[in-house]
Amino acid sequence: MPIRVDYVSDWKARLLGLIYEQFKGLPNIELIATDVLAPQIQDLEDSGQTLFSLPSIDDSEGVNLDVIGRIVNQPRGGVDDPTYRSYLRGRIAANRSSGTPEDLYSVFAVLYGIPMRMIYFPGRIASFILQLLTPITPDQASIGTAFLGAAKDAGVRAILEWQEDVDAAMFYTAMAATVRRPTVNGDLFLATHFTAGFPASGQLVLDPGLVNEETVNYTAIAGPMVFTIASPGVQQVHSIGAAAELVGDPGLGFGDSGDPSIGGKLEGAASAT
Repeated sequence: MPIRVDYVSDWKARLLGLIYEQFKGLPNIELIATDVLAPQIQDLEDSGQTLFSLPSIDDSEGVNLDVIGRIVNQPRGGVDDPTYRSYLRGRIAANRSSGTPEDLYSVFAVLYGIPMRMIYFPGRIASFILQLLTPITPDQASIGTAFLGAAKDAGVRAILEWQEDVDAAMFYTAMAATVRRPTVNGDLFLATHFTAGFPASGQLVLDPGLVNEETVNYTAIAGPMVFTIASPGVQQVHSIGAAAELVGDPGLGFGDSGDPSIGGKLEGAASAT
């Protein structure tokens, strides 16, 4: 049975009528009701009534989808209706998000319109990495980064990692790796989960191309993400999400997605603000 909601066209009059008798006629009280509260409530009333009068996202097309987009603050951006419907669902989920892993999963589950495999890696201080294991395109990754920025808690740093090919064609090393914890002398923690492509010892360039770029030697791989750095250790400050590039490789090469045994496409990472 449909829900009936009566429309209130004049919230100024409604609020004036709700003022207690002992406060009626007081200019400041009436000013707050008519000039401060009433316009805000009227905007909510009008927007709510618009939503009630619209078809659902699934049933809407063209300009009707644009109206829903204006209400939930999601521009179309030139995409077609099926893609825009996914964006609208993702925006509604992001608007409701409290920044929990479950909420973030909900956003990405509806954003791309396909089943997504995701892993949430909490950081040490107000940060996390959300890794998408289902292949997406760079354009989809750009959209996902924007939605992640809207869905996360304010003040929390979020890194979105993605891949463009299936796992068999991926090579999770070199430029794909990012710093997992702030750097200190001793061990270096990298957000890479497969180290088979790394030689037992070698060199890494941290923050390549930036003012704090430096090359460090590692002498061992102590775990899936832990590289033991040789003396004098890491000398520059490298934040969570900083790029780490392998210098040289054991003959695997990079970029040959057609033959994973000699290389593969790299994972991407972007910071969501």
